[in-house]
Amino acid sequence: MAASIPPSARPARGTGPWVVVLLPSVLLGVLGWMHRWTEDDAFINYRVVDQLLAGNGPVFNLGERVEVATSTLWLAILTVFHAVLPFVSLEWVALLLGLVLTVGGLAAASVAAHLLTGSSAHLALPLGAVVFLALPPAWDFTTSGLETGLSFGWLGGVFLALVMTERGWADRPRGRWRPGRLDMVAIVVGLGPLIRPDFAIFTLVFLVLALLVSGPHSRRSAARIVVLAAVAPVVYQVCRMGYFALLVPNTALAKEASKSWWDQGFAYAWDTIGTYGLCVPLIVLLAWLGLQARQHRRAGRREVSWLLVLPVVAGLLHMLFVVKVGGDYMHGRLMLPGIFAILMPVATVPVSRNRTVPALAAALIFGWASVCAAGLRTPYAETNLITDRGLADDRGHYRLFSGQEHPVTLDDYAATPLVQAGRDAARRARADEEVLILSRPPARELPPRRRLRTYPVLVHGNMGMLGYSAGVDVRVVDELGLGDPVASRLDLPRRGRVGHEKDIDRAWTIARFSDAGLLPPDLAANAQVGHAGRALECGVLREILAAVSSPMSPRRFLDNLALAPRATSARVDPTPERAAAEMCD
Repeated sequence: MAASIPPSARPARGTGPWVVVLLPSVLLGVLGWMHRWTEDDAFINYRVVDQLLAGNGPVFNLGERVEVATSTLWLAILTVFHAVLPFVSLEWVALLLGLVLTVGGLAAASVAAHLLTGSSAHLALPLGAVVFLALPPAWDFTTSGLETGLSFGWLGGVFLALVMTERGWADRPRGRWRPGRLDMVAIVVGLGPLIRPDFAIFTLVFLVLALLVSGPHSRRSAARIVVLAAVAPVVYQVCRMGYFALLVPNTALAKEASKSWWDQGFAYAWDTIGTYGLCVPLIVLLAWLGLQARQHRRAGRREVSWLLVLPVVAGLLHMLFVVKVGGDYMHGRLMLPGIFAILMPVATVPVSRNRTVPALAAALIFGWASVCAAGLRTPYAETNLITDRGLADDRGHYRLFSGQEHPVTLDDYAATPLVQAGRDAARRARADEEVLILSRPPARELPPRRRLRTYPVLVHGNMGMLGYSAGVDVRVVDELGLGDPVASRLDLPRRGRVGHEKDIDRAWTIARFSDAGLLPPDLAANAQVGHAGRALECGVLREILAAVSSPMSPRRFLDNLALAPRATSARVDPTPERAAAEMCD
């Protein structure tokens, strides 16, 4: 249990301007609703949910075990809600959950900050919450259908749980089989890697924080907390390795998340920090936070000082990781969790008679927030343009793409070529047509390879709404690698747009999915198709394809466990001829 805090030093319960504290959360919910939409990548999750509920497993294509969902926990939540509420469209389920989790996360962080340092103050200013509220990317990714709302909900919820632990709420277990609230906190802290693999950074820092604010601990009690936090991610990691034969989601291979791309990452970070002038409010708030932490440490309240400092450390480390891997192509998305974590301890700032926030600092933050919310935007906002760095305002792009102000459901995208192509493939599947459809120019139709479990085979570079509209009975081949076990393992001789770099040579797809004996003359004479077919039967590619397509069994599971490290690190030359020479000769 945390060290006892004198009554005079402990914030008074049940006091404080709670309406002011929670107002930014309510406003964020309103702005999120006004900017509601669904991103193409969200439809990838929706298709996996359909596959799960159809009994095909957590896969994108029937008969091919490829992990295309970055957020395991988000996928599980969507599956449960869709199973319980099948009469509500999955798009709206995801949108409303994201909205509620975002609002709840900011509210939890605001309450936690207020309880930590300010519930006895005469006035509380939600300065950190206002900073987050003023960021236009936060409005966009409050919905979008992605796991971002879950990220905010988890971060805010964990911070509130840690603050309550410091206040004595999280009692220790009374026996081996009687878990206490501290055990529950440890388990929730451990869920970070299941939200996103990179959230392991937050989990590690928050786990240290949980030990610090609930101590002192014996070795046995500390080990118990660590084990409880590790159970869920470790169990899932074993399942991932045995089922998918990978150490990380397939999306991490496609985006080469293990490599460093610092200059692109700094450009991505500055695209958010510079555009909105975030240095101004962050410097002001972090200076105040530093003074608060120092004063609490001098007063002997070390637990409070750790709660003020370590979330900021976690946010900075996560932002540094995002910079290292080159960021993302969606403006602001991967910067938001780190910014949110940094702002949590200062989400609410107390103002009292004997300690006041300088009026100039408060005026500066509220003035910045007004300017940011009203007028600061990227130069490419609301356009269909992509910068030379590959960054884009995705919500603006999909508004133009769909022709709708709020494109949420698949029907909102009905007029787009992707949905039309997917629904045409679904119609052909119902007619039992066996065809390989190469959708991207030059479009072609070929006879598919026999013994595939799904027909037609639809090949394209966008797999979200295309795959969801095609249904579970159509195999959708992603030429950019997010959902394909071959394209994701292509080597990158040079970098391009993040997430769109591994544009596989069509010869690989033709060799893998077409009937070689029935190819038209121009493709039958294409030497690269022959080289690709040969490479697919050699070395690590042959092992990987067997690992993801052979029937699952205890022996297959164990073989995949052993193969997972090598299958994760394996890279193949993108040119079929060179790949065949390297692996087969």
